[in-house]
Amino acid sequence: MQLLYLPVCVRHARTGSSCMLEVARALSVLRASGFVPKRTIRLASWDGEEFGMVGSTAYVERHAKELSRSLVAYINVDVAVSGPNFRLAATPSLHKVLDATVFDIPSPGDSSTTRTFHGSMDSYISHLGWGTDYAAFADSLGIPSIDLSLRSKVSQYGTYHSVYDSFSFMERIVDSNFTLHQAMARLWGMAALRLPNADVLPAYFRPYTRDIN
Repeated sequence: MQLLYLPVCVRHARTGSSCMLEVARALSVLRASGFVPKRTIRLASWDGEEFGMVGSTAYVERHAKELSRSLVAYINVDVAVSGPNFRLAATPSLHKVLDATVFDIPSPGDSSTTRTFHGSMDSYISHLGWGTDYAAFADSLGIPSIDLSLRSKVSQYGTYHSVYDSFSFMERIVDSNFTLHQAMARLWGMAALRLPNADVLPAYFRPYTRDIN
């Protein structure tokens, strides 16, 4: 049974894990070249998300004091790739830095930028909700958070969480040359560098006043 289980659920959350490993590789290359970020970057892969975000919640509960004192932002990637369309969500104070980061990432297979491809900031950065691992950070501790995903406009729930959600499905249907994975890793890595290296944290609070009217 274990051998049958391992190849499935590629989108959730193996796409996120593969992109995180690429971000980790890129950061290690930078570190080997002598680069040291101004703030600590910590990578984490959580267990038990389907059972109620068990891993991330346990971590937040255990380290709540440290995180409340020193964590400036949390970037979440769950289903990294299931289609070509960016679905971005963030705490309003991070909308501007996320918008600027997306603007710098080339659209997969296109010479235009993702900002030009997807419209203005307000049209594609939504609010955070619940149901994935940023919940404990954003909802319990109030940590500014970002959630990144590439989704399909067409529902894929016929394959989602099934034996058909396989590497073959990803390679043949969703991302044949894995340029979508590349774009997600670039976006994630750029955001992970932009926040820790800013002399002044790029948090802008005007969007809060707009969103609460």
